[in-house]
Amino acid sequence: SYLAANRRYAAALAPLLRGDDLVWVHDFHLIPLGRLLRRTGATPPLGFFLHVPFPEIAQLAALPQAAGLMQALLGYDLLGFQARRDLDAFRAAVAHWRGAAALATDGSIRCGPRRVHLARVSRATISVTAIALARPCSPARIRASRSGGTAAAPRTTTAAAGTSSRR
Repeated sequence: SYLAANRRYAAALAPLLRGDDLVWVHDFHLIPLGRLLRRTGATPPLGFFLHVPFPEIAQLAALPQAAGLMQALLGYDLLGFQARRDLDAFRAAVAHWRGAAALATDGSIRCGPRRVHLARVSRATISVTAIALARPCSPARIRASRSGGTAAAPRTTTAAAGTSSRR
């Protein structure tokens, strides 16, 4: 099953992770992986990039598991979206399930004592340049954000994405 596959990924990946690693997860079928990695005790910063459009609130709310999906996404430290409309739809969903107070003025999402940072990637295809996406959310900044530290939280960022072509 879908969750069983994510559990196997988490079990296989967790023992390989170190605190200074940065984990990037790509696409909708792996949304639960971040939360499952956290349950293993993994502490590296986790980023997730969604390669498909994020649904508007009316479509998302129609899913029986919508609240769990949002909870799983908010388990990441950094979320990347392809288009402004996807980022806006995600923020609307956060406001719907967690209240408008969860939307911080710096563009991040408040999740208890930590923040989830958001990024919009322009010109994305199947691949994303993780370095460009990671710059505004370095592991040190994410750790400071998690612990309520004083490192400045980055604003929602537009990063360049790379593509490869064969010629």
